[in-house]
Amino acid sequence: MKHLHFELGGKDPIVVVQDSDLETAVLSVSYAGLLNLGPVCTTADRIYVHESPFSHFIAYFAVFVSKR
Repeated sequence: MKHLHFELGGKDPIVVVQDSDLETAVLSVSYAGLLNLGPVCTTADRIYVHESPFSHFIAYFAVFVSKR
């Protein structure tokens, strides 16, 4: 008998709502999406951002990841 570990993956979403703290949201999305460069089952594969903070979220996210 051999011990095996199967990585089943997932499609875990992150939802950024209208009144989210964008700094916390960007940090959370970055960590969850880029953890271990992505190939783990806890990686967030989908990010849903409410339309009102969308442009600010994208701008902040782009600046954040460009510095990493």
